[in-house]
Amino acid sequence: MVQFFVGEFLFIGLIAAASIAGGGPLDFLDFPSLLIIVGGCFGLTIISFSFKDISNALSQVFGESGGRDELRQAAYFWFTMIRNLLAVGAIGTLIGVIQMLGNLEDASTIGPSMAVALITFFYAIFFSGILPLPAYYIIQRRLANDTAE
Repeated sequence: MVQFFVGEFLFIGLIAAASIAGGGPLDFLDFPSLLIIVGGCFGLTIISFSFKDISNALSQVFGESGGRDELRQAAYFWFTMIRNLLAVGAIGTLIGVIQMLGNLEDASTIGPSMAVALITFFYAIFFSGILPLPAYYIIQRRLANDTAE
């Protein structure tokens, strides 16, 4: 578990350092994009899984590992979360591009609309890396170790 938190610290810390070094951290804050990613991903997840499935997936990463079936179900959950984040990120990117193309006559809207498009996909990739990707890899490693034994 220590390895997980060290990895998360490095992942978040280095991305934050790079964003601060390249400009201001406020350049990377966009509420509509966050709303699209967080709301869309959680909405799709709640549609796809019961609260018991979500709790099981979390406990397989942070609690004691269950049996093989619980691990498989948790792996499927985290893989679906990754796909949901990327799908919602693509939707947010398209929203930003559509806004940009719809207002090409006003050159002042091109930059902000493109920024929304790009930051939304950035959020999708970033939030995938915070929990779903590491959780998926942890569970896949547990499944592989279980198979090897």
